[in-house]
Amino acid sequence: MATIIGSKGIAILFFSLVIGLFGYFIYFLVMGNTDPAYYWQNPAYRSGSTPLQPNAPVSQQVAQTIESRLILLRNESQTVGKLKITYLGIADGSLRFDVNILDLDPNFAYRYTVPLARAKKRFRIAEQYFQAQATSQRKVRLIHIPLQ
Repeated sequence: MATIIGSKGIAILFFSLVIGLFGYFIYFLVMGNTDPAYYWQNPAYRSGSTPLQPNAPVSQQVAQTIESRLILLRNESQTVGKLKITYLGIADGSLRFDVNILDLDPNFAYRYTVPLARAKKRFRIAEQYFQAQATSQRKVRLIHIPLQ
């Protein structure tokens, strides 16, 4: 009669723990961190239900005026807040931007490459969120989404 202290019992206990930890890590990888932009899309977070968030505008007209629309022409820069954004066109199915962060180093351009599928939903440049409405090789129409 084998006991749990025997060599087979210890081996079974060890492998059970290893399989349990492996299952936990797989679950953590699948259900782990989500994109922070997801929480900003949820109306419960934007309605001011949490004390750390400011209240969202009540009417749709106010909400639409907060969102600013901009059109970027190829190889022409435009200033948005503390960013100077230059649209470089579409390459390999991605939008390309050169971004100068005016507070950090106004003379150095950071290259941003955003896949088209991601650009249609929402993407981030520095600390600003944008959404592409219309894209072409010569120009792009963006909505600047402030975090309020």
